[in-house]
Amino acid sequence: MKTFRLLATSLLVALSMGVSSCGDDELEKEPIHIFDPNGNNGSSDLEKTYSQYINDYENITCKRFEDKGDTIEFTGITAKGYLMINLFQYATKTKVFDWTDNVKTDTIYQIHKGYGEYEEVRVKAIGLSHGKYHLKSNKDFITLLDFYGGTSPFTRALFVNGGQSKMANILPMDSWRVRTFIPNWYDNEFCFIHDCLYTLAGDTVYTIKYGEYDDNDINMYGSRIATNGYGSFQYRFEQVSAEEAIGAELDIVK
Repeated sequence: MKTFRLLATSLLVALSMGVSSCGDDELEKEPIHIFDPNGNNGSSDLEKTYSQYINDYENITCKRFEDKGDTIEFTGITAKGYLMINLFQYATKTKVFDWTDNVKTDTIYQIHKGYGEYEEVRVKAIGLSHGKYHLKSNKDFITLLDFYGGTSPFTRALFVNGGQSKMANILPMDSWRVRTFIPNWYDNEFCFIHDCLYTLAGDTVYTIKYGEYDDNDINMYGSRIATNGYGSFQYRFEQVSAEEAIGAELDIVK
């Protein structure tokens, strides 16, 4: 039996606004067009859809919605500056999730581009990140939020724990890769997002460095560590803490 430990490292990249980055400094650059995510071409579709579901929709900024077939997701900033997330059942227009933050959300950021250069990003839209959310109730949930604006879109993780909200550090947005999102990493007390382990309240526990063959997937990373590398002989393993796994039941890969 062997015990394997994920090495805890710290990653602290300072932004001029006081927010640190848990990930790459340089964000992927891609042109952003804030249109109806269903493929229509005009902003009138966004306003029309919002008006059917959301009260006071005219005064909401940074609006975005996405039709998931059975549900429709709405995000935006209220007239008082608070982030709101609403989910409706599409067929009946019944609201199934309703949350409004009690802390104002910034819409202007100084993003570190590398080599001491920064870009000011004015957020034009905020949306839920490709279904990456874990909603237990409107007082306990985790979600990734995509912020669109300028040439540097970025992602932040939102933790709501016991009704208290916390935004995690800025993450690089990478549309070519499915970002790691494991809301229950160990014993329903931790979650893994990208390369960071967090508590459910949003505090960073440690970060990891992906290996050459991990393909930026924490499941592959954990398997490689617990199997003591690739090859014909591999251990099955079980986590015994947020940082440790025990290998057992030696398998021979044919």
